[in-house]
Amino acid sequence: MKQVTSKARGVRTNAHEDPRSQSADRKRERMRARLLDATMKVCSDIGYKPIVIEDILRTSGVSRGTFYAHFDSLYDAMASLADRFAEDLHKSLLFFYRDLDDPVRRISLGLQAMLVRASIEPMWARAFAASRGSDSASMIQDVQREFERGRELGLIQFDDVHAAMDITLGACIRAARRLETMKSGQIAYIHEIAKGCLRSLGMSEKRAIELARWAMNDLLAKAKTSEWLAVNSQHKSENTPPERPKKQMRRSKKRSKEPHRQQSSARASS
Repeated sequence: MKQVTSKARGVRTNAHEDPRSQSADRKRERMRARLLDATMKVCSDIGYKPIVIEDILRTSGVSRGTFYAHFDSLYDAMASLADRFAEDLHKSLLFFYRDLDDPVRRISLGLQAMLVRASIEPMWARAFAASRGSDSASMIQDVQREFERGRELGLIQFDDVHAAMDITLGACIRAARRLETMKSGQIAYIHEIAKGCLRSLGMSEKRAIELARWAMNDLLAKAKTSEWLAVNSQHKSENTPPERPKKQMRRSKKRSKEPHRQQSSARASS
């Protein structure tokens, strides 16, 4: 029976695997996940400084031999981490796209979903930017399909689909780095990035603004049912202060009534 093993993917296929082989595969997957978690933590802790394998070994607590048993190189580990981000993001985008067919709306919604996540999860943003995107097959194929559909329908214009995709993804990676350090104005910044990307695809400024606004509103409307897009009040509206907890409001009302009660009792005693 021919067996195929891929170190890059950590997958072993066999038509008839015995329990011992399956247990070994599960152990291998757990170690691989441990190394990827360590890689993500290193990316988050170090930021955008050069990463070396020793950083991952120290964080994961494994030997160099164990690392190379799962990944061919540091680049291989970073690429696998980027693929993990891409697959996770891809699943979320499928949720957002469930009732949407317009390719240009999908593009606008997708890039803003990526940036909103970067703004609310600094660790994710730092690791995503450090990994420099992904070559995940399913993610890239879907993005390319939307770009080509948009061009066929005459909604966007470009000569080379790969160049158009690289411009958009490159802008998102750079924006993710900037969002990590921003204290305010994230929504306006994400809107400008989205508008610029749409403009680079030959869209008019008016249409780009309309689509960027629509995408953000749609994201916020779907935030409550998304697994990770737990957008807080700052992202709902940067001009709206956070809602005050009900318990705190009740306590405040009680406190405001106490002076009135004390004055009333004082009058009664006099």
